[in-house]
Amino acid sequence: MWKTYNVKVGAPPPEGTEVYVLAGPTVFEKRGELNLSVAVMLPTSGVGQAQLAKERVRAALEKDGLFDPARKRRFPAHPRRIAVVTSLDGAALHDMITVTRRRWRSVRLYLVPAQVQGAEAPAALVRALAVVNRLTKVDLCVIGRGGGSREDLGTFDDERVCRAVAALRVPCMSAVGHETDVSLTDLVADAFAPTPSAAMERLLPDLQETVRHAESLASRLAHGLGRRTELLAARLARSGDRMQVSMSRRLQLPRARLDRYAGQLEALSPLKVLGRGYSVARLPDGTVVRRTAQLPAGTGFTLRVSDGDVASRSEAG
Repeated sequence: MWKTYNVKVGAPPPEGTEVYVLAGPTVFEKRGELNLSVAVMLPTSGVGQAQLAKERVRAALEKDGLFDPARKRRFPAHPRRIAVVTSLDGAALHDMITVTRRRWRSVRLYLVPAQVQGAEAPAALVRALAVVNRLTKVDLCVIGRGGGSREDLGTFDDERVCRAVAALRVPCMSAVGHETDVSLTDLVADAFAPTPSAAMERLLPDLQETVRHAESLASRLAHGLGRRTELLAARLARSGDRMQVSMSRRLQLPRARLDRYAGQLEALSPLKVLGRGYSVARLPDGTVVRRTAQLPAGTGFTLRVSDGDVASRSEAG
């Protein structure tokens, strides 16, 4: 661009700005060069400016550490209450409700409506995220919208929205329905999904899979308990047998000793003596007669023999 035309442009546009130019081409065939002599240059007000603004916001957020993986929080495996920040009029809300009913019906969705495109959308989203921070019983938050043009999705590159997402007290998943680009909200959030329905797929457990897993655990538990019971029963039976054998051995010696004492007592028993033909005379008061002087003539006494008593009386000798 010659100086005559250059001064008309004013300050040079920032690097990366998309521009329109009016130029005349000159071809140098021998050197294989093509020169464009620019006469007019006009910066566009669309993609280039928006991309530059996004890069400035990205740099500011990265400087403050909002993209740091260390600040990412984990999501609960079985959330009970989820705050949803999206538009009432979009298809995103319907898709999320459909997925929720199919996968995990017990979860509660708390809708915090907000405008998701247009000049007023960033402020509306910031207010909605502030409401989420006042909800004490929610486990996590999903912010997003369905697909749209790059200009429509630019709301989720707004610095105010990104900082409000970072300030949430609960884990947040960004679900902006973009095609190929990643929004800055995606990078600041604890995780992101390509669509709102995909976000619910990732956040909610699958009921059917959970039931199958529970049935598998129950079967394994029953099998394990059955096997364990069999082992314990066999061990108890062996222990009972060992105890019986041990008790029998422990009782053999006392039993033999008792039999020996019983034999000795029986040998010393007066009844045993009586059984061999002897008898014992006793006076009416029970005194055993040991001498004849105890039996004057006419004295009654009892004669004890092996099978009973015989009433007797002494006579003069």
